[in-house]
Amino acid sequence: MREQLPDIEIRLDRRDAQELTRLRGEAAQYTEAAAKNRNTVKAGQTEQTLRKTIAEKYPELHDIETKSRRSHIAEQKRAAAEQSRARAQESAGYHRQPPSQGRGGPSMGR
Repeated sequence: MREQLPDIEIRLDRRDAQELTRLRGEAAQYTEAAAKNRNTVKAGQTEQTLRKTIAEKYPELHDIETKSRRSHIAEQKRAAAEQSRARAQESAGYHRQPPSQGRGGPSMGR
């Protein structure tokens, strides 16, 4: 038993080192994702500030831009729904053919 102890310790150390490497990799990925998300939030806040400034200084321009943005979003949603409907119709046209009676399946009892 005492002769096997160093081998067991080496295996445990190796496993722990691999787990530590994996966890460090995950931490790096999450750190990078968090930085990207912070940048996205910052850009959104900047845009909101600019929109508020435009709304205060140029209300007519703001109304035009808002209506255009809403119509663009509605058009995107309509196109996505149409594309989804087309895919559903395409997949509905596909019917799986049952296996032919001429071919035997796996033999029973072999």
